Amino acid sequence: MKNILYSNGDIDANNAWIIARGLKIRDVYVMKGGLNEWFSTVMNSRFTGERISARENAVYENRKRAGQIFTDMNSLPDSLKRKYFEAKNMSAKKLDGGCE
Repeated sequence: MKNILYSNGDIDANNAWIIARGLKIRDVYVMKGGLNEWFSTVMNSRFTGERISARENAVYENRKRAGQIFTDMNSLPDSLKRKYFEAKNMSAKKLDGGCE
């Protein structure tokens, strides 16, 4: 199992990573840029230009979907969030176009 640490930026998550590694916790990663970068990349995803490649379209569509799920999830009370995932039949999977 991967443990992904994040904060608004990188500093707090990097400090947590140092502590986790000191405690011998394996598979610990820091989300580059934190939630600020994720929000900028995913929630503000825009297409500009006249043409789009299939890969660019896939990245754009995945980011738009992630943004919509994020918005939907945050509008629910905590008690319904698990049911939302179950109803949408969602599971963890690798998505193209997230933060790296």
